Amino acid sequence: MLNIPDALLAHADFLQTLHLKEKEQKLIRNKLKNMMLNEVFSFVFQLNQSEIKYTMLIKKNKAKKGKVYFVNLVQQQLDANFVKEQELSMILKSSLIATWVFNLDDLTFKINNFSKMLFPKTKTAIFYLIEDFTKLIYQEDIERVQKAILEAAEKHTELDIEFRVLNQQNYPVYLAMRGHMLKHNADKHYLAGILIDVTEKKNLQKQAENLRLNQQRVILDATYWAQEKERKKISEVLHDSVSQLLYGIRLNIQGLQLSGFKNEAFVNINRLLDQAVKETRAIAYDLKPSILIDFGFVTGVKELAERLSTANFNIKAYVNTLSDKLHPEVQLSLFRIIQELLNNIIKHAQATASEIIVFTDDEKVDLSVHDNGKGFDAKHPEILRGSGIREIKNKVFLLNGTLNIQSKKGKGTHIAIRFRIADAIAALSVILNIKHLS
Repeated sequence: MLNIPDALLAHADFLQTLHLKEKEQKLIRNKLKNMMLNEVFSFVFQLNQSEIKYTMLIKKNKAKKGKVYFVNLVQQQLDANFVKEQELSMILKSSLIATWVFNLDDLTFKINNFSKMLFPKTKTAIFYLIEDFTKLIYQEDIERVQKAILEAAEKHTELDIEFRVLNQQNYPVYLAMRGHMLKHNADKHYLAGILIDVTEKKNLQKQAENLRLNQQRVILDATYWAQEKERKKISEVLHDSVSQLLYGIRLNIQGLQLSGFKNEAFVNINRLLDQAVKETRAIAYDLKPSILIDFGFVTGVKELAERLSTANFNIKAYVNTLSDKLHPEVQLSLFRIIQELLNNIIKHAQATASEIIVFTDDEKVDLSVHDNGKGFDAKHPEILRGSGIREIKNKVFLLNGTLNIQSKKGKGTHIAIRFRIADAIAALSVILNIKHLS
């Protein structure tokens, strides 16, 4: 052991230049006294009240006949670690990235000072219990975030989740939280990672999605109007041409019968012509429901229910009178949806009864259609992708509405559709513009 007197240590130049407190000087004295011969001793000492760090390199100089010399003393305002910390801090700030640590032993959650900028509603504290930290998060996201953090901690899996917090103006800010497990030693376990502000990215994604939906709506709108235009043409041809020809043939046959021809073949021909006239009328009606223009939406829906009802299938329709005040294009779109729903029931449901309810107020429209048929698995992807359901989805999409399907095998089917009138008119404005230009 080196024998270094306290007096020598007390008056050493480096101790005087450091301006250390008594406790701190004692620490260095003890280190020096316990140095082994020929040992190189190096340590980093940081003052409690300052960010200044001192790196000391002390060794015995053999060339000086056993006398102790302090060969190297380096005082650094910023050592390599401090520089790295500063560089990391600047990188995090410039890239809107913050750090967090979740202590699994005491369940405390620590965020760095920059993280607090991402949580505008926080107080000055940077330590939280996990429950308190998640209270900073958007209400609808809390359970999902808690589950993800605890699952990553328990299973030692990577954490990658996005959630929302509220800013000072109570608008949502989107954050991405990423991290993984760290082992400090055998007894200490941490989940640590970064927080990234991804609000701008989310907004760009939302804009791209809105653009995609608008493009899809334009295509569907154009297709819808083209179909309606062709339906109108075919309906007019059937009504003005084919129906008139059938009427003429029937009148001629009736004239022959009145002249004395009582052949049974004429009776059968007359019966078939009557059926042809009825079916032609029905087709023309489906293609162009002029009853909506002539008698209104309420009468049109009730007439549709009555016309499609049979001895084995009864349809009841309840429509409030405000529906007659809907915009004509909204009426037509809603009528087409009801037609499609009833046709699906007739083709697939094997139902004996169905009920249509249309409720309208000044702001919204609610349509519900129920049947007592065989039902189906509403979660089955193949069924939901079927042409009937797909056609209804497209029509509801054109109205900016929502579609809810509830069905179970053997329990019938209930379909609910809702849309705001203003949103529907705005969505159909493309159709109105196309019609105006046509």
